[in-house]
Amino acid sequence: MKYIKRIAFWLAMLIIALILISAVLMIIWSPGKMEPYRDASGNVLSSSVSEIVRVPIGGIEQGMIIQGRDIRQPVLLFLHGGPGSPEYPMADAVSGRLADMFTVCWWDQRGSGMSYHSSIPPETMTLEQLIEDTKEVAEYLANRFGVEKVYLMGHSWGSYLGVYTAAKYPQLFNAYIGIGQVANQFVSEQKAYDYMLKQAKATGDAKLENELLKYTLDTPSALVPAYMAVRTDGMNRLGIGMKHSRASYFWDGVFPVLRCRAYTLWEKVNYVRGMNFSQTYLWDRAASDYLIESVPTLEIPVYIFHGIHDYQTSYEEAKAFFEQLQAQEKHFYPFEGSAHSPLFEEPERFIQLLREDVLGVSLP
Repeated sequence: MKYIKRIAFWLAMLIIALILISAVLMIIWSPGKMEPYRDASGNVLSSSVSEIVRVPIGGIEQGMIIQGRDIRQPVLLFLHGGPGSPEYPMADAVSGRLADMFTVCWWDQRGSGMSYHSSIPPETMTLEQLIEDTKEVAEYLANRFGVEKVYLMGHSWGSYLGVYTAAKYPQLFNAYIGIGQVANQFVSEQKAYDYMLKQAKATGDAKLENELLKYTLDTPSALVPAYMAVRTDGMNRLGIGMKHSRASYFWDGVFPVLRCRAYTLWEKVNYVRGMNFSQTYLWDRAASDYLIESVPTLEIPVYIFHGIHDYQTSYEEAKAFFEQLQAQEKHFYPFEGSAHSPLFEEPERFIQLLREDVLGVSLP
């Protein structure tokens, strides 16, 4: 008995030691700093920018990562998804190549990531306030880099925020670029539910079928957190969610944040807190909006990039929104190998379209 207690004691000590070592390593790995761009000789490129800035936006300090190999290039403001899910940690496939073409601002929106603070008044977590925040960030970037307008790119929730902002303040933007475009989210959720249930029955996945049958999506209020967890897991396993390649919540969502050196350890904790906080106050509005009725016209060029396997924001609904939208100029690009994230799933085509069609610069 004494032997067993001794083994249990040392096992407990080992576990505590491993936890402490992991915590120390995470702190070391999380400096909250950016590496500068350098030339072949190791010298910092004089016209480049690679930094984290914190700027008063809408009455609170908000964080953003700004990258560009040459600040004379066009400026791009990226609106992340979620709500509450900054995407710089997941953007390895495109962040460097975007910085070759643009000065890119990866802004952590109010209540998200670096811009999460426990003191943020919940009543400010509204679409209207985030539209004004987006306007302020765009103006900050234009003033700082000496441009008249910036490009506006939004993914998922960011595409919803982006359409509203572009409609209200077209004078600030060269063009709007939507990825995984939100259009009619509740109908999108119903289509995803029907597809998952059909696939579960066809493949004999009784677990998924039984989980889905616990819910009836008759109103947006049915999109409760418990259902959304089932829905997200089902989508990822069926290749109709974040990635067509069957995304892993840990490896495609959690792990990139843990390894991101641009965030401090506390900011990584706040990443999770910000997701919960933002979704609590912002999700319901987006989930019940029919975008073409709210925003029938955009006065700037529009480019929509959408994966044909996407049920997270329905490909069919996004295409219908695009076809009905009145715009100065508009283009729709299907991505046949992608679900919700063509920028991460087909980065080569994504970058080529940006370079050739949006910026009008042919590849060498």
